[in-house]
Amino acid sequence: MKAITFENGKAIDPETGEELKNIPPEILEQFKKAEQMEKNQKEIEKIEDVTNQDNKKNDDGYTSLDVLKDPSILNAPKESEPKPEPKKESKKSAKKNLSKYEVGPDSSFMVEFGILAKDDRYVIMDKDEVKMTKGAESHWAKFKMWTYEQELDWKNEATEFDSTKRVHMLNTDKLNEIKLRNLILNWSFSEADNSLKMLHVNGVLADESLKVFYSIYPSIARHIVDGMNDVLEFNG
Repeated sequence: MKAITFENGKAIDPETGEELKNIPPEILEQFKKAEQMEKNQKEIEKIEDVTNQDNKKNDDGYTSLDVLKDPSILNAPKESEPKPEPKKESKKSAKKNLSKYEVGPDSSFMVEFGILAKDDRYVIMDKDEVKMTKGAESHWAKFKMWTYEQELDWKNEATEFDSTKRVHMLNTDKLNEIKLRNLILNWSFSEADNSLKMLHVNGVLADESLKVFYSIYPSIARHIVDGMNDVLEFNG
């Protein structure tokens, strides 16, 4: 029997390349089915090949389909590579960046004094007189040092317009309150009474602690504020 090839639904003579016309319909139909089955098999093999490639994990542990679903994994750090830890700057290294003439986070000063109870009031005295005065108590208040930038900002904040005199005037009471809120750290009165403790929120004196300060004897509060201003304003 003569060899026959089948291309595009036609029976072809492999020697001449011409189409054979006298092929029985049942034989022709078998050739068509065989050709279609061959095409289907090739398509299946192509799909399997693509699927296998997509499911194959690369060296980083993910497939092509993983990348299509989430392209950001290409930028993710590899598990084999240890994540670099952020460098922590120690307080010592931070201090080294400041010159000895700059105000740092730990720059502070003390206001020291003595008090003596007398006739239901308190007399304020110099700290050196406490040892020589019977019944006198030593006390202190600790403050942060302000920067020149803070001084300018707070004085500008405390400056108000006097509509009567038509001039801008510095409200010293308001400025003192700003200083207390931002600069006072602690004082000795909390050592004897925990309710007098200076509480802070985000580095600023809490409202209840400011009320406590305003509730003590005026002679004590005024002396602390004056001592604070002696250092801040008058280089005391």
